[in-house]
Amino acid sequence: MKFYKILIIIWLFIFSIAASKAEHFLNFWEFITIYFNTIWSQIPQSYKYIKLNFKNIDPNSEVYSALQKWVYMDMFPNKKIDLHLDNKVSQKQVVSLVKKNFWINFYYNTWLVTTSLLKEILFTLQNSDLEKISTQDEVMLDVYDILSNDYFFQENIDEEKMTYWAIKWLVNSLEDPYTQYFDPEEAKQFNDELNWDFEWIWAYIEKNKKWETIIISPIKWSPAEKAWLQAWDIIIRINNKDINIDENLSNIVKKIKWPSWSEVIITVKRWNKEIDFTVIRDKIKIINIEAEQLDNNSCYIWIHMFTRGIDKEFDKIIKELKNCNKYIFDVRNNPWGGLFEVSEILWHFLQKGEISSVIKSLNTTENLIPTDKTPKIDKNIIILINKWSASASEIFAWTIKDYIPSTILIWEQTFGKWSVQSVRNYKDWSILKYTQSRRYTWKSQRNIDKQWISPDIKIIDNPDTQVDEIFEFIKKLKF
Repeated sequence: MKFYKILIIIWLFIFSIAASKAEHFLNFWEFITIYFNTIWSQIPQSYKYIKLNFKNIDPNSEVYSALQKWVYMDMFPNKKIDLHLDNKVSQKQVVSLVKKNFWINFYYNTWLVTTSLLKEILFTLQNSDLEKISTQDEVMLDVYDILSNDYFFQENIDEEKMTYWAIKWLVNSLEDPYTQYFDPEEAKQFNDELNWDFEWIWAYIEKNKKWETIIISPIKWSPAEKAWLQAWDIIIRINNKDINIDENLSNIVKKIKWPSWSEVIITVKRWNKEIDFTVIRDKIKIINIEAEQLDNNSCYIWIHMFTRGIDKEFDKIIKELKNCNKYIFDVRNNPWGGLFEVSEILWHFLQKGEISSVIKSLNTTENLIPTDKTPKIDKNIIILINKWSASASEIFAWTIKDYIPSTILIWEQTFGKWSVQSVRNYKDWSILKYTQSRRYTWKSQRNIDKQWISPDIKIIDNPDTQVDEIFEFIKKLKF
């Protein structure tokens, strides 16, 4: 690092003399030689073993060494092409390269690169705190170089696997459970789950703690529900094999999934009792929403998932239900869903022009204003929530409570997830899922990410019975 700073000072001195006589426009040959042989003087020496495929480049020339570093740093593919090094360099090209290397922005226009501009760039880099960044890069590259060339068990080296693991550790260092990198095999499983295109027991499963794999909820009419698996069951064995505490959720799910009509034995711990369940894997038809007209003009609506198209199903159900004096909305064990879908449903509870929620990302803020809907629901509302009511379910419950304070929330506190994830797909079929923004309620400007919504009335449900004590309680509840 000290050596490269000395080189920068030398180049600055040369440029100051050249600039004092006449402004010079740099071509690619000059720029590459100065930039890479100066800035990247201390990269691992293995770059020298790279054989360049570019046309008309003299191996003994100074630019050859700079181009080797160029290829080593993955700045350009090593192909049999003519680089046209005599062409002039634009300011945009240079500034983009510096930003890619050091995340430092420079002003530029449509002109070519002059000695004075490069002098300014080198001067800025000289006075920037690059020691830590460059040292970390050098260590990483040197470790890779040593393993590739000096590690004894070369047969154990799988470059693809090394790359994927490096990316995973990079992502995992953020300690954000919702930001994940999936290699191509894991990405297929992720897409299957998004599209519900697989056979298994059909239950939401989550890592509650590092050592606990929890069933959040069996899906309605699923093999898991028919086998009497329940929310809060802790999975401890699959097919009589213990789950390793360090095993990730993806591997656990993989062990449970298999072709239709095959059996899997799930051993769970329920209230300190170990119970074996034999479940037959199958594909099922997902039911997003159900409704029932109860006695005393009460209307019960159970929303299982806020998936695509549920807003239209909700509209239809609300219009079909007659003489509802009390609405009971059940979003227990509903752990995820789309922002658009829940926003469109909320317009049955908001007045025209009211904002359902706010999405705040790094650089933008977006207000969600859904389409106006009728009929309107503005009184006698009960919402059932529990620990596995998360994301869209929490937006649904708290926004209604925000705008209609008489709403009663019943059972237990929610999960506390109000962050929004985006998905980026890569050419090798791998996927990055990352947190891009957070949601806020418009009226109270509240975000409950990593917090929760507390119920107005707490009730204990007995997991040893198939009776839904909460449901029995609300049927008798009077406003």
